Amino acid sequence: MKKLILIVALCAPMLCFAQIDTTKTQVKEQYCLLVSTERMLSSKFNVTVDFGEKPQFLTAGDRELKAKIKNGGRFESLVDALNQMGKQGWTLATSYVLPDNSFGNTLHCVLKRKLAE
Repeated sequence: MKKLILIVALCAPMLCFAQIDTTKTQVKEQYCLLVSTERMLSSKFNVTVDFGEKPQFLTAGDRELKAKIKNGGRFESLVDALNQMGKQGWTLATSYVLPDNSFGNTLHCVLKRKLAE
């Protein structure tokens, strides 16, 4: 009896597979670049959003935001722009500052979001 219990105890873990194969379910991510430059004699910022050369997965909100910026829409601060992007599902991946020769600094924010397959 003890041998039978020992054999079942040793063989049972081989029959139980609790792990999920993660190679079959890969998460796709999309990145964009938000560039903010200070405007001269103003507290507002010029903000541009770069979705890449051929953005494939733009939502209606992304297109609306891109059109707003293209038509001269301004943000009071960079936080307003980041909050607007956050509403569209974007999260901040990294940011860096490049010095600008003409005026102030240029802040580059790399944003990402997960895409549903």
